[in-house]
Amino acid sequence: MLPKRDTYQGSPQMNQINLLSRKYAIFLLSDNPELLQIVVELPNIFTVEDCIKFSIDLFNKENENLKLKWNNDEYQLKVAKKNGKPKDDLPYLDMEQVLIETGAQLFTIIRKPQKQQSEVILKARTSYSNSLATAGHKEVHLQLKQITKNKRKDDRDAAFCFNQCV
Repeated sequence: MLPKRDTYQGSPQMNQINLLSRKYAIFLLSDNPELLQIVVELPNIFTVEDCIKFSIDLFNKENENLKLKWNNDEYQLKVAKKNGKPKDDLPYLDMEQVLIETGAQLFTIIRKPQKQQSEVILKARTSYSNSLATAGHKEVHLQLKQITKNKRKDDRDAAFCFNQCV
């Protein structure tokens, strides 16, 4: 059996680990006026969504008074400045984007404003009710069409009977 060797910065094992993961500084911008920060090493395959989930869990573990719950519609990630505040000139990152592809190492997790969350829910409800209304409208339209067709047939039959009886 080969002796166990510790990994150190210059070792081939450490270089291989560096190719598979990367360190990031994640800030949390919440209702609390102070920014919270953690430094994490995440696999290169992590998406923005994975990063947010993982970071929220760590923030909760490190801060007992913090009780954040993961909800896909509640949090967003933005590239951050050195002071941890989000870069306002850049858009929010797409949840499916792979984190390493952003090229950044500083990020801020931001809770979406309540208005944006309710707009997402409202849009979903509206589109669902619109599809129901459209489906219902088509059904009513077909029924009316059938009734009209039957009425015309009845009128023709009545006229035929009247002409023969007279």
